[in-house]
Amino acid sequence: MSDERGSIIVGWLTKVAVVLTLVGIVGFDLVSVATTKVSASDDAQLAARAGAETYADTHGDVQEAYAAALRHAERHGGSIDPADFVVDPDGTVRVTVVKTATTLVFYRAGATKRWAHVVAKASAKPQ
Repeated sequence: MSDERGSIIVGWLTKVAVVLTLVGIVGFDLVSVATTKVSASDDAQLAARAGAETYADTHGDVQEAYAAALRHAERHGGSIDPADFVVDPDGTVRVTVVKTATTLVFYRAGATKRWAHVVAKASAKPQ
């Protein structure tokens, strides 16, 4: 009879361990996506500011402004598509920074891959 109780306890503990492991993995991925969203927002703002300042400093050189914004984004693990970099007539720079969250499962699985893909938009005027 004690063998039966032992196997029931082991079976129950195994189920608990599996559930806790899955909850931990999903929790880690959710925290990773959340922190990537926050950092992408900050990075987009700083990239827009770098682009706007360079645009003003180079007297309207859009290519140099884009290069400055892109350098900032890439240094922080992001990217900016040239189509997502716009300079308004008043010198305001608008950018869209794209980052991928480092996750255990989300960015590897087809159904959840888009959850790890973070997009942040920002704009800045030259000072």
